[in-house]
Parts: sequence; C-alpha cells; structure tokens
Amino acid sequence: MKSWDPYGKLPACTLRTALTRYLDITTPPSQALLKLFATQATKDCDRESLEKLANVNKNLHDVHL
Repeated sequence: MKSWDPYGKLPACTLRTALTRYLDITTPPSQALLKLFATQATKDCDRESLEKLANVNKNLHDVHL
C-alpha cells in the first residue's frame, strides 16, 4: 500500500476538521472543478449538465438544465 504524500498547504487533520474549517460551501464551484466533476459523472445526463455549467459564461441565469 502506498502512503500519502504530505501536502504543505493544509495541516494534517481529521475529516471533520477539514470539512468544518477548510471547506467553503458558500462559494460556487469553479468552472475547472465542474469540468472535473463531469469527467467523473456516471450518468450521461449528469455529465452533460455539468459540462454545460462548466462552459457557461458568467451569467448563470441563461442556463436551462
């Protein structure tokens, strides 16, 4: 089993601490993150919706999913 490589930006912590202190759920995901999510989607309709969001201009009111 390969061990995890340390990552210098964040200290080692529990999952609970990571989710409560470092995850910002008030900020929408970036277009790059949406593209990454689209590559992991198991349903075509989910992948297409994520790709549409990832490629939309800043005005999200024009998107109809």
